[in-house]
This record gives sequence, structure tokens and C-alpha cells, in this order.
Amino acid sequence: TDGSALGNPGPGGYGIILMKDHHCKEVSQGFRLTTNNRMELLSVIVALEMLKHPGSSVTIFSDSKYVVDSVEKGWVFGWVKKDFKGKKLVLYFYPKDSTPGCTVEAGEFRDQIDAFNQANTLVVGVSRDNLRSHENFRQKLGLPFELVADTEEKLCAIFDVIKMKNMYGKQVRGVDRSTFLFDSKGVLKKEWRGIKVTGHVAEVLAAANALN
Repeated sequence: TDGSALGNPGPGGYGIILMKDHHCKEVSQGFRLTTNNRMELLSVIVALEMLKHPGSSVTIFSDSKYVVDSVEKGWVFGWVKKDFKGKKLVLYFYPKDSTPGCTVEAGEFRDQIDAFNQANTLVVGVSRDNLRSHENFRQKLGLPFELVADTEEKLCAIFDVIKMKNMYGKQVRGVDRSTFLFDSKGVLKKEWRGIKVTGHVAEVLAAANALN
């Protein structure tokens, strides 16, 4: 795997070569604005997501000391603890990247991100899309917050947001648009389920500001 960015931040991308027995596959993607470290890490994450047999033994080759240290020295666990420690959290579930309602909702969270920061509140979006889809969605809208790729529906199951929906006369499984607000100690304080996008972000922000 490899990744880089010109200007750092600037335009960049990543490249991946997957090899098994006599088979080889190459994958790459570029972004208008990114960083060296983000591309180095993203290349490894995307490569692992592409594996068809989770849990199998894999050897990763990377020339990035940042990638190696983040795993071998356990930095990734420290990043998670540092990012969430002492902050309130808005965890919002949405059906699918780049669809009309989800685009509007993400855009409204983006436009209010300074207000959420002032309320000491992190915003994190969750859907079943993969990481590559999320990166495209973030780049297209300029989203300043993280999106979780819950491709195996683990978070969706914990928060019970998978529901049967009627689509074109057929019953299909889908994500029920939902938002959860946690206080700075990680305690769930409020939840919204089956929501309508209009006015929702403003309501969540008001609730975050109301928390001590």
C-alpha cells in the first residue's frame, strides 16, 4: 500500500496491490484535498475492507513509518480515547451516502459544526456504506467530521436502527434515520428515531447545548 499528498494538505491519493497465489489486483483513488498520513492509513484500511475472507492471515507491506507505528505502538487506540474524552457525542445513522435526504442532513451538520464545537460536541455519521464511498461523500460535501463504515451492521444492530421499509412495493431492510446524543461521560441522554431531516440538526444542537 502507498499514499501521498502534494502540499500536505493538497491533492493526493493512494494505491493498493492485492496479491494471493497467482492472482493480482490493483486499486487506486485520488482526492482533491487530503494529507499524506490520511492517504497512507486509508490505503491499508481500504485494502483490508476488500478481503473476501475476514479473519484470514494477511501480510501488509507499507513504506510508511506512520502506518507501522500506529499499529505496533497502539497509537490508534490512543487516538480514539483522546478524541472522545470529555466531549459530548452526536452519533447519527443515515441510509446511504449521496442520496438526497442524506446529503441535506450531512450538509446541515457541516454548516453547524462550529456551533457543535462550541458546545463541546463531536459529530459522527454512520451508514452501511464502505470507506471508499464515505471518502467520496466527505470530499464532495467538504464534511469536517468522521463517517463510520458499518458494513457489517454491528453498530446498526447495537442501536437497533435496521428496519423493514416499503420501497417500490417491496419490503426491504434499511437504516431507520436516527440520532443519539451522549453526554461527556458517555451516557446516552436523548435519541431521535424515524426522523425527518428538516429542522432536525437544529433540534440536536439545542439538546447538546442544554446538556451540562
